[in-house]
Amino acid sequence: MAEPVTRTLRRALRLIAARQPEASAAMAGCLEGLTVSVDVASEPAVGLGGVGREVVEVPLAERAAVRISTDRKSIRALLSGERTLSESLRGGAVGLAGKVEDLSRGLRAFEIFVGALLRIDEAEELRLELESGE
Repeated sequence: MAEPVTRTLRRALRLIAARQPEASAAMAGCLEGLTVSVDVASEPAVGLGGVGREVVEVPLAERAAVRISTDRKSIRALLSGERTLSESLRGGAVGLAGKVEDLSRGLRAFEIFVGALLRIDEAEELRLELESGE
């Protein structure tokens, strides 16, 4: 059985905090005051926010400022390069909702997240787990 995507997300955030603390602080700054809901099909949704210099789990508000919904297959398509984020958004494989200002802050945090993971050798293991899991 594959590890839940949300568990892998938590591991990635801990890895960034340990290996790229400035990136973690920058992501937290982008998300300060926001609640981001990450909802991966058939898994409990996770609420994230920025507190101090860390991205932490937060209780989900009734309506999070940024709402992301997808499934494992769509994440694997993104990671493998089979689909771009734009294609996934336009095609409905990834749902994204919120106010423009909040989405912009969330996108900046996501860009920092991806950039930090690309600079961490151990992150390759996380990517391979997501790509191979069913």
